[in-house]
Amino acid sequence: MIVFNLLSAIFGAAAAIALYLTYFGDKTAKWSVYVAATFCLIISVYQTLSFFFALNLRSRLKQGQASSTELGLKDVRELPEANASMFVQPKSVTENTTELLERKSQNG
Repeated sequence: MIVFNLLSAIFGAAAAIALYLTYFGDKTAKWSVYVAATFCLIISVYQTLSFFFALNLRSRLKQGQASSTELGLKDVRELPEANASMFVQPKSVTENTTELLERKSQNG
């Protein structure tokens, strides 16, 4: 993406400069040529900003990877296993099954 942003910025600026140099001051040039040159210039500025944002993001990513490898070298202990017994009361799989069997035998 960084290379694409840089190339788009360069091509947009080159297109805008070529249009301005070719038609600037020419009385036969239509207004649409100047609008197209302005849009190429705007796209070039946008792609330049996107290029610098991508460079910044890549450097921050590299810093994060470097700091994560530094953390791996330190002594890291695991947290103890959570005790959820006070929140969840597990029920027995066989709870109330004998009661159901007794009812069936009484009715049948």
